[in-house]
Amino acid sequence: MRRLIFFIIFFVLCVSCGPRAEIQMYTERQFPPTLPSSVQVLEQKPFERKFKEIGEVRVEFAQSMTDVRRIFRQKASGAGGDAVYILNREYIPRV
Repeated sequence: MRRLIFFIIFFVLCVSCGPRAEIQMYTERQFPPTLPSSVQVLEQKPFERKFKEIGEVRVEFAQSMTDVRRIFRQKASGAGGDAVYILNREYIPRV
């Protein structure tokens, strides 16, 4: 069975700002990187399958959900993640 590693995701969408992303690892264990295209982005925590949370990705000031998903995949794959799920979503319009 394939191992699944998830990241908790927080992000804020803000129009006309450059995206900012950071990752916080929950473990000191290192995992081999995965391909960004193989990282699943899920809309909610998957209760139907077992997984291990190894970190948290925060994205702020992204232009669109497409940007957010791209950043999630890049950050999670670099840390060895197989998937991410969105924990908190907030949209703040730029005035």
